[in-house]
Amino acid sequence: MKNRSVSVITPTYGDPTTLVQRCIPSVEAQSYGEVEHVIIVDGPSPLEISESPRRRIVRLGRRWHEFTPEPSWGTMARLVGSAISSGDYIAYIDHDDALLPGHVEKLVNLLEGTGSDWVYSQMAILKKGRPTGEIVGDGHPRWRQISTQMLLHKVEMFHVANWDPYVRNARETLPENARAWAAYGSDWDLVDRWLRSPAKWAYLPEVTVHHHRDSDPVIGR
Repeated sequence: MKNRSVSVITPTYGDPTTLVQRCIPSVEAQSYGEVEHVIIVDGPSPLEISESPRRRIVRLGRRWHEFTPEPSWGTMARLVGSAISSGDYIAYIDHDDALLPGHVEKLVNLLEGTGSDWVYSQMAILKKGRPTGEIVGDGHPRWRQISTQMLLHKVEMFHVANWDPYVRNARETLPENARAWAAYGSDWDLVDRWLRSPAKWAYLPEVTVHHHRDSDPVIGR
């Protein structure tokens, strides 16, 4: 039986050096065979549009993340990526981060083995290329303990809820002292709506993602 296909969505803008040197190689190194990498360029970047069986680079043509009351950063790009991805399952990685080689395979096995609709793992925080000892993710999904890169889900979950550039759910449900950061909580905005549905989820207590905090100076998450 052929493996289900997985689309890995990456929003990007600006200097593509880290994308090319860290992010893309980490997707190419996945032990799972049926993976396409969908890279959405949202803003200035020298990256050229290209398409192959394993990778697509798509340019939005304008800075769509600036069209919301507060910058929605990669949320609009992920929304577009959700529309054009061909995978049965969807995963994510930011342009300055890296998936460990077994990330997709382990999460697909967990999703299929448990009959879940969406799953997530743990993410290690690195600074200057070295682990800080901080791990994001436990068995209790909540604000600041769910990050986009940790997720893998069935494409059908987009019928339950999709990426919202206005993060309206987060603005309504986050604690008052956290609402100023709602634009950076689009991952929680999405997951919180999934948690309110009958969708089944599962958790992998293992680090499968490296988040490089050096290139994420805006909020300590």
